Amino acid sequence: MKGLYNKLKFDFKFDDKKQRILYTFDPDEENPFFSEKLYGDFPTTAAYDNVGSLIFSIFPEDEDGLKDLPHFLNELKNLQTLSIPVDWLEKIHIPTSLNTLLLTSAVFDKDRYFKWPDDLSIPSLKYLKIPELVGPFAINFRSMPQLTWIELDLQAEEDDKKLAELAKLDHLKHLIFDHAKDFDVFSPFKKHAIESLELCACTGTKFPVENLRNLKSLKYLRINNIAVPFDCQLLFELPNLIELEILNIKHVENMEDLPEHQSLKSLSVLDCNNPFNSIGKEVFENKGYDYLSIDYA
Repeated sequence: MKGLYNKLKFDFKFDDKKQRILYTFDPDEENPFFSEKLYGDFPTTAAYDNVGSLIFSIFPEDEDGLKDLPHFLNELKNLQTLSIPVDWLEKIHIPTSLNTLLLTSAVFDKDRYFKWPDDLSIPSLKYLKIPELVGPFAINFRSMPQLTWIELDLQAEEDDKKLAELAKLDHLKHLIFDHAKDFDVFSPFKKHAIESLELCACTGTKFPVENLRNLKSLKYLRINNIAVPFDCQLLFELPNLIELEILNIKHVENMEDLPEHQSLKSLSVLDCNNPFNSIGKEVFENKGYDYLSIDYA
């Protein structure tokens, strides 16, 4: 979702060389900067108040080098963004001042089930990412009542009960679901003012994409790889849709009707078996979209 991500400036930087890197930046700077440090070269106590973000990039080959975990996190009074392996939740104190928590794959005990600590509550948390795991992740969403944005991999989930629990939160606006199988990731949120939805690898043969119509307030939609046909007529039931990005969908239907959608300003289609065959691309190029990317549809 090009426009949405640019707006929110989630410019997290990761290490291309797969080194153990710790990123920090000063939240008081107008243009925050990242500093790169090897794992273990933690901030000094004098710098604690200047640490606004910590991203631990841990890889399987690093496991033997992790002697000391960052037990100082609770002393970082201005820490807002934290990225850690999911198994660290049980091993270190997590600051309750966070607004963004990105959980990554486990470093130790990779084959066991993990859970959200019973005594961990983060009232200010707005963004949570839960990665693909080997088993269901037990979590009480009531411990994060202000959650606005969830990024959730459902591969290990045996049913859709977690979606119903998530839907009990009052402030959800942005949803990202991976590997949703045949789960209905739409209907539980029909009473929410959902603004953005991103789906990836939801390849169940009975995936109920038609229930997308329940998200009337949707503005940004990104779908990457679903097995069922995607009918563009559905989009006319989303009167607020501004941005559409579809990728890796073999069967896209009624694309020729899409230029009639009144609110759509941005369109990107990639590797979708060229759904423009029946109408051609010229009508889209003449539509005057703010952003258009259909050359490799």
